[in-house]
Amino acid sequence: MDWDMTVMLFCAVGIVWMAVAMPYSRGWRYLNVRMEDSLSRSNALLEANSGPLESEAADGAAITITGPATR
Repeated sequence: MDWDMTVMLFCAVGIVWMAVAMPYSRGWRYLNVRMEDSLSRSNALLEANSGPLESEAADGAAITITGPATR
């Protein structure tokens, strides 16, 4: 086998490993849950602070931040 063919075979095996085997072996579902929770908290903070500037001075409402998701 040529050196080029060996490199291409190694790359193909690596791509298959990264696309299929690694997400299952690393437990990426937990990471997805954490990212969803982080995004939902960020969205809540952005929505709470998206009002006009003059209402911010008069409105002293507290923002509740929840803990990490438990699934």
